[in-house]
Amino acid sequence: MIRKYGPVPLVPEHGLDYTESYSDLSLPRNTHDECVDFITSELALAAKDLPASLRDSRNLVRPTRGAALAARAKVYLYAASPLYNGNADMADLVDDKGRQLIAQQYNEEKWARAAAAAKEVIDMGIYKLYTYPYHAESQGPDYPPTIVPRSTRNIPMPIIPMAGKISTPWNHTGLCLMAMCPSWVTRKLYSRG
Repeated sequence: MIRKYGPVPLVPEHGLDYTESYSDLSLPRNTHDECVDFITSELALAAKDLPASLRDSRNLVRPTRGAALAARAKVYLYAASPLYNGNADMADLVDDKGRQLIAQQYNEEKWARAAAAAKEVIDMGIYKLYTYPYHAESQGPDYPPTIVPRSTRNIPMPIIPMAGKISTPWNHTGLCLMAMCPSWVTRKLYSRG
């Protein structure tokens, strides 16, 4: 919700009395960082009570600890992104008292929090990155050949730094790295060229 509408009001834990007047019920927006702190603390709390793995058919769609921790890592990742971390374009997003809702100062610690949260999911040892094997030729109707662009002269190929290596959006495992990037990164990369 905060990705679509920006910072939202956080309802107090004790709730609100719906019989009050509208002016008493209307809460001001919280800052983006306050919303992130609330969401991540709730997901961490939920992760403590969720099972690490559910493999029987009755529980297949139920959330797991890994799902809660992965959602928490994603929230931290968006909070660390340039969209919400020192974005001068959002300087005019203020509440009725003039309080900034999006942090105007860049904070490197947000990236560290996002990395630590993602590492927590990785260290569970349950999940791995799914890659599709590269097929030069068709392996039958269920396994078509991997689509690779014929020419890179007409297609902008942004260079993406990945763990000390330089990579293009298409690698030869059949995995499109651009699918893992937030849409604002994709737009920014393709608008350069």
